[in-house]
Amino acid sequence: MAPNEIAQKLLLQGAQNAWDMLSEEQSQKHITTGSGDLNGILGGGIHCKEVTEIGAPF
Repeated sequence: MAPNEIAQKLLLQGAQNAWDMLSEEQSQKHITTGSGDLNGILGGGIHCKEVTEIGAPF
């Protein structure tokens, strides 16, 4: 197998198109924060499998 064929196969492993990524994001579950306003800002609550960081001035 030629080096460029190997590189091409390695690049495509785990690749997703935009539609698949959007579908996966829309099907993810959310954890409620208990605040309707904060849930709205976060797009439905805290997304599972993601890091959510919230900051505010002291």
